Amino acid sequence: MVNIRAHVPIILDLEEDTYGQWRRFFSSVFGKFGIRDHIIRYAIPRQSDADWALIDESIVNWLYTSVCKDIRAIVVQIDDTAIDVWEAIEELFHDNSLHRAVYLETEYCSRLKTLADQQRDVGHPVFRCRKTTRW
Repeated sequence: MVNIRAHVPIILDLEEDTYGQWRRFFSSVFGKFGIRDHIIRYAIPRQSDADWALIDESIVNWLYTSVCKDIRAIVVQIDDTAIDVWEAIEELFHDNSLHRAVYLETEYCSRLKTLADQQRDVGHPVFRCRKTTRW
């Protein structure tokens, strides 16, 4: 048995921007244990192979226990395979990419403004850069 928390120390959450890190940790785990074929759509599942099926169920469990309850409620299906869960999570984050991009840009600009205001408050205002024309 593998304690997935030792390899993937992140809980994937809709409210936090952890998808990239979470996905990278899992990609590393799949490579480390030689089980990447469980999350590749064109790989041939071997449900009749007891060892393969056990590993697949373990991956499903890892995925379910490494996401917040809101994500779990969206992606859980009866008789899921690892690829089913993996793709459902990917779709959840890719389908919302435009919304998340707008949210992140707004958050970024808000944070920059807050920092600029703090600089101004301590007597060191940040000046906007002006475009210059080169002759």
